[in-house]
Amino acid sequence: MSDSKCHQGEAVGGTLFIAGLPRSGTSLLCALLNKHPEIALMFEAEIHSMPAVAWAVWGQRRMLRRLDFWNGVLSRHRISEEQVPAEADTADRLARWCYGTVRERKGARWGGEKTPHSAESLEVLAERFPDARFIIIHRDLAATVSSARMAGREGARFFSSRGRIARNFRMAGVMDRSAAKLRDRGRKVLHVDYGDLVDYPEKECRRVCSFLDLRWHPEMAVLEGADRSAVPPGQHHSGVRGSTIQRRPTGGQMLTPGDRALCERCEAVLRYNRWRSGAALSLIHISEPTRQAEI
Repeated sequence: MSDSKCHQGEAVGGTLFIAGLPRSGTSLLCALLNKHPEIALMFEAEIHSMPAVAWAVWGQRRMLRRLDFWNGVLSRHRISEEQVPAEADTADRLARWCYGTVRERKGARWGGEKTPHSAESLEVLAERFPDARFIIIHRDLAATVSSARMAGREGARFFSSRGRIARNFRMAGVMDRSAAKLRDRGRKVLHVDYGDLVDYPEKECRRVCSFLDLRWHPEMAVLEGADRSAVPPGQHHSGVRGSTIQRRPTGGQMLTPGDRALCERCEAVLRYNRWRSGAALSLIHISEPTRQAEI
């Protein structure tokens, strides 16, 4: 398969990436957008997470098995190893092929994926996918930390490690700076606030439709009936697997007073840096009552 075949279908629609911190609502947004007949996003394919040298050393078939063993990217999206053409032998080519396959299966215009890990690689993805558009979802830092700690207690090992406040703070800073650079380069970036998505799903999904040049599809405003077949099992995904759009409060038990104070200081730094870069005009900040309700 040549590169032109790897790009097959790109002219029909385009590539879309949803980025945000872990536990910031990327899964909810992905589930709602996938209810539109013209959108077919993969759920955390994370093909680009594997280093390029691994493809050269291990070869395509071994890499496919490792990827599927690591996060079930092929099996969760009903793609067999035998379906993948031999020419999709790099991360970029495999990603393009997978995005196109999932999109064409649904007959949609937009393909791509949602993954929190793309928050730190927006510029790389923009370079590799010149046609791509980006939706960045924002949630209060304390809420993401509290939600991550609850997920860790519920058995999600990825969230059980220490240093979550520092990790999310660093990731948010990288994401904000990268988004500002993409904006300055004329790339299409849409900012969505998690609180607004939960409280006003129709309004936010209409914004997304306008951003993607699509007609409004009323089913996007409700979670019931969404396709969650590609969502991995786990209690931490219970919210997106439900039938209603709602916050999942942690009762505040996940954060100590010191943690709360540190999160507030980090959030203040992030907001100041957004203001300096001009990104603040694109963002809608979560109000104090909403923040307390979430954490």
